[in-house]
Amino acid sequence: MTRVVLLGGGVGGSMVSNQLARELKSEIVRGEVEITVINASEVHV
Repeated sequence: MTRVVLLGGGVGGSMVSNQLARELKSEIVRGEVEITVINASEVHV
């Protein structure tokens, strides 16, 4: 399994994670890729 870890859940981190999720949708569904966003805060505004 490929694990992608993004540090920072601000606007940039959210945009990148959403774009990756769209582009890698089939791999995510098959369990080949996992995307994790790590942010200093538990709250996203």
